[in-house]
Amino acid sequence: MLRLVPDVHSPSPRLPLLLRTLGTVELRNGEAGTPAPVLGLGKPLALLIYLSAAPGRSASRSLLISLLWSDLETDAAKHALRQTLWYLRRKTGRDVIAAAGDTLQLLPEVEVDRDLLLAASAEGRHEEVVSRYVGPFVPEFATPGGSGFEEWCALERRRLLQVFRHAAESIITAELSRGHARAALDLARRLRDQDRYDEGGWRLLLEVCASANDALATRAEAEALVQLAEREELQLEPATRALLRVARASGADNGKGTASGTRALQSDALVGREQAFAQLLGAWEQVRAGAIRRVHVTARAGLGKTRLLRDFEARLRAMRGRVVSVGGTYGGRDMSFGVAGDLAAALAQLPGKRAIAPASAATLIGLNPSLSTYFDDAPASPPPTTRCGSARWPSASWRPRWPSNTRWRSSSTTCTGSTMRRRR
Repeated sequence: MLRLVPDVHSPSPRLPLLLRTLGTVELRNGEAGTPAPVLGLGKPLALLIYLSAAPGRSASRSLLISLLWSDLETDAAKHALRQTLWYLRRKTGRDVIAAAGDTLQLLPEVEVDRDLLLAASAEGRHEEVVSRYVGPFVPEFATPGGSGFEEWCALERRRLLQVFRHAAESIITAELSRGHARAALDLARRLRDQDRYDEGGWRLLLEVCASANDALATRAEAEALVQLAEREELQLEPATRALLRVARASGADNGKGTASGTRALQSDALVGREQAFAQLLGAWEQVRAGAIRRVHVTARAGLGKTRLLRDFEARLRAMRGRVVSVGGTYGGRDMSFGVAGDLAAALAQLPGKRAIAPASAATLIGLNPSLSTYFDDAPASPPPTTRCGSARWPSASWRPRWPSNTRWRSSSTTCTGSTMRRRR
């Protein structure tokens, strides 16, 4: 009878080596625990890094010499490359590079974090991309004769930063569309910190801060950008300057009083209203495309209508939209033109009032006589009234067309965008 006895001396399968290039540059064993790195940053590791990113994980000896040993004569450079291959074999205890004539190829048993990042990006796994991008690609490397490798690293560093930026922006945009601005704040700051000279990252951060209704953070980040521009003598782009004006203005308005600023910081994230928030943003996008939309938000008292509209208002301000907010009380619901008069007064504060025709100005003055200070050439003709629902409005021939983003509140119903209309 034949009995099989396992060979206790046979070597166990070796786990792959992990080559880390993002944030930290090192070669580690894939064994359990956190052993010391097999290799630190130097030319042997730089050789592995370049081969891992080259097409087919292979490159010619002459190309590798030009990248890492350009300061040596040809024979000395070839000898240095052979010594590097021997050093890699000795440090790893295995063959990690296969040689075929003039071509060197990195073997598959070396896993690279860069490859995992790019694979996640290609499949649209944005959260994984963000988690794997822990820092710049090969952040620091300088060695005699390695200028070619350094230039290649700079190009690859910018490319991988763009991969991270695309994933981060996708996540932030999705969070904002669901009304979860605070959930996107840390990622927006992290994106900005990757390149503090990139104005796109600053603009996105300011937009997120404003959407979160965080007046203190909005103003602080705006001032930090202004100080950076003054210190480095940067000429900010027009879009950045426009957003800075909005951020400073909203910070001043929302931060009046300690209680207001504290409420903005302590407000909870929007929960259970993501679909309604997305519908409001969808209506706004249709308005921006030239359509006219009327949106009513109705629910029982205490279900979060005011919070939903406050977050929606903050989002529009962050997108550099002009927002007018008018409140109506339950006791004044039967007052003729009560909310409409307040709305007309609020709209008169916005730019563009001089373009209103005299006949339309007369309608506005009929709604709110105090507007005569703005429209002194309007004909004196009071508008007739008709009933429309539970409120009184001017008749069809006199009915004004409200510019974008109006809001009316009561204890039981909230109306957002009585008529959303893009201002041309």
